[in-house]
Amino acid sequence: MKPNPTVDLTLKTARVITTLKCTKNCSYCSNKMDHIKKQMKQLSNIDDLLNYDLICLTGGEPLLVFERISKLITGLRNVKPEILIYMYSSIWTENFRYLLPYLDGVHYTLHDYQPFNDNANHFYKSQFLFYDNPNKSYRLSLSPNITAPLPLIPNVWKEVRIKKWFSEKENIVPVHEDLFILNN
Repeated sequence: MKPNPTVDLTLKTARVITTLKCTKNCSYCSNKMDHIKKQMKQLSNIDDLLNYDLICLTGGEPLLVFERISKLITGLRNVKPEILIYMYSSIWTENFRYLLPYLDGVHYTLHDYQPFNDNANHFYKSQFLFYDNPNKSYRLSLSPNITAPLPLIPNVWKEVRIKKWFSEKENIVPVHEDLFILNN
């Protein structure tokens, strides 16, 4: 059985920003924070990731650069099949279906940006995809500003939390993680 990355802080972790592109333009985005930008190391080759136990793909929005992350994920799986790969996302695209077999889990974030209906529709499509693929770890973070009712399928989610966004002073890269940004 693979270790649980939500409780095992001994896992050597690489957080990889796959793109800075995003559809949200959130004022609290950590990728806009100077002290976070200074910690980003350039990643030009998957060999740089082979000494890690856990890879967290984040963005911006990883699904906006499907070909790039698909190549990265399949490359990692071919070279080091036992590596844990999680993706952070907040949107839906049909390409999600193609990536999911290669992922160990997804951390889905439901932001409070407007229009909420579009945001919720992305969430529902993702939730049903996850329901149809139960042997993964799915975590859900919700903005505390969401006031609309939100139907959840409880057994899909390993963890659901309401998460306030950090200010620049509070937002740090965890000590057991290295932060990379993927080169084009």
